[in-house]
Order: sequence, then C-alpha cells, then structure tokens
Amino acid sequence: RPAAVSVSFAGSPSAWRRWAELPQDLGVLVCQCLGPSQALKLLTASRKMQALAVSEEVWRFFCRWRWGSSANLGVYRSGKDLWCDRNGWFPLRSGKRETPAFDVQHIRLRDSPCLTMDLRFTDDEIITVSEAERSHSGGGQACVHIVDPETRRLRECFEVSSATINCCDVGPGLICLGSNDSKVRLYRRSANVDDGDSVVSFGGHGVGTSSGSSR
Repeated sequence: RPAAVSVSFAGSPSAWRRWAELPQDLGVLVCQCLGPSQALKLLTASRKMQALAVSEEVWRFFCRWRWGSSANLGVYRSGKDLWCDRNGWFPLRSGKRETPAFDVQHIRLRDSPCLTMDLRFTDDEIITVSEAERSHSGGGQACVHIVDPETRRLRECFEVSSATINCCDVGPGLICLGSNDSKVRLYRRSANVDDGDSVVSFGGHGVGTSSGSSR
C-alpha cells in the first residue's frame, strides 16, 4: 500500500546526484511508496525521474492496489491512463470527465418469481440455471436456459428437477449441474444437422452424492 509521504526536490547538487544514481529497481519502489499524487511530482525533475514517474510498472502497481483483480489493465495500453480514467468508470474525453453510461438490457426467463442461481458465458451462448418454481401448489421445476448473447433470444430451455439448481459449469459438449437434492447432473449435448439447421438435444444422468439411488 502506498505510504502517505511527500517528496521535495530542493537540496544541494549532491542530493540530486544521489537521486540520479538510484538504481532502477529502487526508483520504482520509491515511486510506489510515494503514491500517485507524489509520484507525479517527479515529472518536473530530471529525465530519469520523469521516466520513473510514468513507468508502466509503477502505474500498474497503483491500479492493482486500488482496484485489485478488477483493474481493467487489459483494456488500456497504459496503466497511467487507466488510473486517470478511474478504471474506466469515469472516462476522460476531450479533456472533460464524463459520468458512466451503460446500455442495460434484460430478458425475462421465468414468469414466476424464480431466482437465477448461476450462469456461465461462452463465446456463443449464455447458460443460466434457476431455482425450483415457488408456488403454493408445489411441483415447480428448476430449469436451464440457453440464451443467444447477441440477439438475447432464448435458444433452449429444459426442466431438470423439483430441487433448486445451485451451480453450473460447461465443458466441450457437456453441461454440469449441482442441485439441492445432493446430485450432480451431467448433460451431454449433441447436434443433429438437418437442412443446415443445428438442433441441440440433451440427455443426462444424476449422480447421487448422498444416500439414495443414482439414475
């Protein structure tokens, strides 16, 4: 964590020489300890200090310290630009700070008040799993929904069991589900091509993780 310290460049020529002779690795550590605001003051110093103040290693450190694993370092070419843009949430355009703008869209997967318990993204689809339908009469089924991420249209939906599905994962040709009835279900996906249309069918079995029969 950067320390709350300040830096001053006033001093004798010998003090400046000591700064100039500072090894690169130690210079980076000094900048990291100074923190972002104090590190920027190095821009008015020597060329070596300027290079340290804008080094990618220093500003990537600041971004990871501030936002952790959520730092959008892969989106920006420069860690310093990411810091100035506040991790991309408050972008700076034409010298003006803008507020975040999001295009929020949604799709209703269930008419009844059911929670989506888990979801997985692939390059081609979004797979969601739900809890069992909550109704006074009971008998509701937990479902798997497969959504097209571009059109947001429902591709497939199939019922699993009366037990809530808590988690899911996907693999090549497989969907794996874990539910409240202490079972893990594997669904193998097969594609049958007819007249150029891909029809996805599902088949699966449950594996009991507690006393009870497997099917």
